[in-house]
Amino acid sequence: MERGLERRSTTVYLWELAWILPSFAIPVGMLVALAVTAFGAGIHLTGDQD
Repeated sequence: MERGLERRSTTVYLWELAWILPSFAIPVGMLVALAVTAFGAGIHLTGDQD
C-alpha cells in the first residue's frame, strides 16, 4: 500500500512541475521578446543622453 502512495506523490510532483515551469518560462519569454523587439525598433529607456 505504501508503494501506491509513493507513486501518487511522484505523479503529483510531475504535474506540479509541468505547471510551474511554463508559468515561469512563458512570461519571461514574452518579456525577452518585448525587449528584443523594442531594442530592434530603436526604443530605449530614457537615461543620460550625451
